[in-house]
Amino acid sequence: LGHQGGCLPYVISLVSALSVENPIVFEKADAAAADDDDVEESEEAESEEEQKDDGQLQEKAERRAGKMARKHGKSLGRSTNKEAAAKTAKEKPKDGRICRRDLWTHTGGDMLGVLKALGAYTFSGCSEEFAVAHGLQPKLMGEIASLVQQLRALIQMHYPRLSSSLPTDWKKLPPPSTRQETLLRQVLLAGLVDRVAKRDPAVKHGPPAYQTMWTSE
Repeated sequence: LGHQGGCLPYVISLVSALSVENPIVFEKADAAAADDDDVEESEEAESEEEQKDDGQLQEKAERRAGKMARKHGKSLGRSTNKEAAAKTAKEKPKDGRICRRDLWTHTGGDMLGVLKALGAYTFSGCSEEFAVAHGLQPKLMGEIASLVQQLRALIQMHYPRLSSSLPTDWKKLPPPSTRQETLLRQVLLAGLVDRVAKRDPAVKHGPPAYQTMWTSE
């Protein structure tokens, strides 16, 4: 099914993307999150050290400011302004990632949006800077790109006759056509039919309820 209509490269990309979490930064809160636990732990440790240092420096500054205030009436005010400016600078997010989900929306569904993002990321040469600037999580995009290469190698090894259907340069892989997008949605439906849900018409009030093929009521 995935081989029809020249869709094999896109099916490989979709399978790779479905193997990890959604790489698109959907919420602004996500944009400030670290890519992995190591980075988070490092930032937490660094933050704790900064807080300790800040506390010591603040106590020292207050004692010094008190002495200076008795001699120069405006010294305390200047010191307070400096502390406020330093606090404001520290509150700025260190992570430069932003939420740009508007770039990756697709009328055909979220997975086609992810496929769109993966195509742009691959065309950029799998650039981490591109991912950060366009609301994509670099670590997850790198994992997807790596899975694409692994699946490509497996197909070439075990199904040599299909190798001609794969591009030699994935950077030049064009976006899927409208017909190919329809076929890709059919592939997703066939593979994930047990996860398809529809609104329950019996529920008129309250939060929306959904029915799946396994729902008996």
